[in-house]
Order: sequence, then C-alpha cells, then structure tokens
Amino acid sequence: MLQDYFPGIVSYYAASKKTSRGILLLYTIIKGVADGSFGIEVAKLAQLPDSIIVRAKEILRVLARSEEVQSQSIAGSLKDGSKQLKTGDLEHENALLQGKIQDLEEKAALLEGINFDELSPKQAFDLLWKFKEKQG
Repeated sequence: MLQDYFPGIVSYYAASKKTSRGILLLYTIIKGVADGSFGIEVAKLAQLPDSIIVRAKEILRVLARSEEVQSQSIAGSLKDGSKQLKTGDLEHENALLQGKIQDLEEKAALLEGINFDELSPKQAFDLLWKFKEKQG
C-alpha cells in the first residue's frame, strides 16, 4: 500500500454491503482499505450490457492471477523510490517554499499600491485576474 511508503498518503473507501442481489452502497466513507473492488457490481447497478459484465469478469480473473507477482515487484520499486524521494525532499521543499515566498511578496507589493476605497468594479475584476494569472 502506498501509505506504507509515503507518510502523506491516507486511504479511504466507500462502505458497502454484499447482499444476495449484489452490492449495497452505504453512503459512508471510512478510513482504511476496502476488502475488494466492486467495479463489476457497480457496472451491474448501472445496467451495462451483460456482454460487458462477462468480459470484465474474464479480465478480472486474468489480472487476479498476475496480481501477486506484480504487487511484489511494485513493493520493491516503491521502497527504492521512497528512499530516493526522501533524499531529495529537503531540497525540493526548500525550492517550493522559496517560490511561494516570492509569489506572496509579489502579491503583497501589488496590494500595497491599491486604494480600495477608490477601486472600481472593473479594476477589482482586473486585479482578480492578475492574481489568477500569477497562481497558474
């Protein structure tokens, strides 16, 4: 699981209950990892054609067989990637903070020169666009 390798990641899932007629969504979000995927069940609820449901089940069986091998490989890659990210995290965070500080300084300088009591609606609109352009 990604949250095992990266502290900022948290998993949530939609609570559901399996019934004899299919899946029942409970409209509750719970912290943690679901015990399975219900994509095919949701496709049935959406009344997709039976041919699509049958094909999805076939694909799911193939994927389930190869999942264990892939998850072991992915876990190894995540461990390696996590180590590489941690070594560069401080430099990256510092660069981001410097960029944010510079952006805030530019916006503060822009605001300092404005007399808000005399600002027309058009000027206010233009000012908002300047902020939006700097944000992107």
